[in-house]
Amino acid sequence: QLLTDKEMEYVFQFAGLRSFLVLHWGLECVREELGTAKERFLKPFSDKVYAIRSQCSLITDTLELPMPFQYYHVLSLMLTVHLLLWAYGMACMDSLFSPLIYFLTTLIFMGMRELSMALSNPFGDDDVDF
Repeated sequence: QLLTDKEMEYVFQFAGLRSFLVLHWGLECVREELGTAKERFLKPFSDKVYAIRSQCSLITDTLELPMPFQYYHVLSLMLTVHLLLWAYGMACMDSLFSPLIYFLTTLIFMGMRELSMALSNPFGDDDVDF
């Protein structure tokens, strides 16, 4: 067993990111083993720990960043303009299947938009999320 029961209880009650806590504990263990006489050898270890922590923070920040508000509306506007132009093109055709084709393509595009919105945040509160 890597952690004692007291340490496990502390980890589960820790309010911050547990991975940072484990990294800090690892660096403390290295510091204790090196002692004060070999303090100069601690810098490479601390640099590695801070690099790992930096990457963990980057991942956390990226996951918490929602899709930008403007980006969502620009894509919605582009889809609407595309569908309006497609409707005009289909209306100019002399085919009885034009309304059916337009309905199916609109259904597919709007469905892909809804699917991409649901998949953009797989850890949310929707019914399809983890």
